[in-house]
Amino acid sequence: MRIAILCRGILPTQAIRDYAQRRLKTALGRYQSVLASVQVRLADVNGPRGGVDKHCVVEVVGPTMAPIIVRERDADLYVAIDRAADRIDRATGRRIARLRAPRRGLCWTLAHATGGDDPDALHATAHSIPLRRIHP
Repeated sequence: MRIAILCRGILPTQAIRDYAQRRLKTALGRYQSVLASVQVRLADVNGPRGGVDKHCVVEVVGPTMAPIIVRERDADLYVAIDRAADRIDRATGRRIARLRAPRRGLCWTLAHATGGDDPDALHATAHSIPLRRIHP
């Protein structure tokens, strides 16, 4: 798992880079075998004017799943990084759980309703179900 940190409008100090990398390794470490890369984009939108303008965008990419993107904004960059790390951890866990869950569509339901072992019974049952059009 590669972690790339990009900064725009912020002086990319080594402390910020180390903190973001350490925080994301902690949050995503258990998914390391599933993830290909992590990109962190840090930005200061308003510059020296202050306010809630520090952005942290984390994008996680895996070889078998669509990218997961989390955006956080706060006045303190470290808080934005913390919140984004927490959210990307939960979102990645949900996505991986969904990918690993068995699909329970029509065939699964019919197989369990008919006993599941006889393919001819399953085929006959599937063709005897009346189909309705969803859209007129």
